[in-house]
Parts: sequence; C-alpha cells; structure tokens
Amino acid sequence: MPIKNSTPPTTPSTCRNCLHYKSEGRRGGVCQLFHGSVQSNWESCSLASFPFIYSWEKLDTAISDRRVTVSRSA
Repeated sequence: MPIKNSTPPTTPSTCRNCLHYKSEGRRGGVCQLFHGSVQSNWESCSLASFPFIYSWEKLDTAISDRRVTVSRSA
C-alpha cells in the first residue's frame, strides 16, 4: 500500500474544532469572532483557526528557537 504524501489542512473542518468556537451546552455554541450563534457541526469559515499547533514541524521550530534563546542568555 503506497504512503500518501498529504499536507495538513490549513483550517479546521467544523466550527467545534475552531479556536473561536465556545460551546453553550445543547444549544450549540457561539462564534466569538462574529458574536453569532453557530452549530458545532457546521462547516467552518475561511477565518477559522486551530486552537493548537497542528504541525509537528512548527512545534520543532518553536522548540529549537527557544533553545537558541536560552543558550544565548546563559
């Protein structure tokens, strides 16, 4: 079976996976960016962003940058 060379998505697929989504129980939630009611299963808009670092490459870069800063200040 060939390995797919896939790239990670740039935006979350649904509102519930967005940084700006705030759950409000069974009623759905609120988009804190637009201050409007949304359902968690709605497709996210183009301004959606992940609430965490998605790419391990970005995490590795952040860690290596931090190590350089610490070693220079020591």
